[in-house]
Amino acid sequence: STIYYYRLFSVYNGLIKYSELKSFTTPCGGLGCGPAGGQIIYKDGNGGGIEVASNGITVPNRWGNNQIVGTQNAVGTGFANTAKIILDCGTNTLAQRCINYEQNGFSDYYMPSIEELKLIYEEVYIKTNNPYFWNPLTYFSSSESNASTSQCVSFSNGSMYNLNKSETNFTTIPIRTF
Repeated sequence: STIYYYRLFSVYNGLIKYSELKSFTTPCGGLGCGPAGGQIIYKDGNGGGIEVASNGITVPNRWGNNQIVGTQNAVGTGFANTAKIILDCGTNTLAQRCINYEQNGFSDYYMPSIEELKLIYEEVYIKTNNPYFWNPLTYFSSSESNASTSQCVSFSNGSMYNLNKSETNFTTIPIRTF
């Protein structure tokens, strides 16, 4: 939802001619754009919500260690899950990559829970026709299934999977609360 202004001009024999001032607004679609410029996937009813980063974490990292971390699945639990993963599994994880992510001056991103990841798939990838050109990969959530697996969503078909936490061939998409 950014407004851009532009004007065309030409120079001929030292004279400059200008067109009229024009503008266009970049669309976010769906629920709109959040403060960091990402598409909103959830509104809390009080003026806040959750927005996605326009880029996924494409350099694969592992989810964490094969141990129970105690994560949750619901919308709104991704931040707490991310903190638990880093505390229990260290900084060489997708969770830490999300914490380190920055976009448009905002650096408060985290790894989505499974329900938040499903919203990303539904609200951004499907309903607004993948405006960020994400690859149809399998993306990790911050929600675990058990000691050795994490919950994932395939963006090629929307299927949910449980994959090994030590797998390094999958990525995630950071989100932030506003």
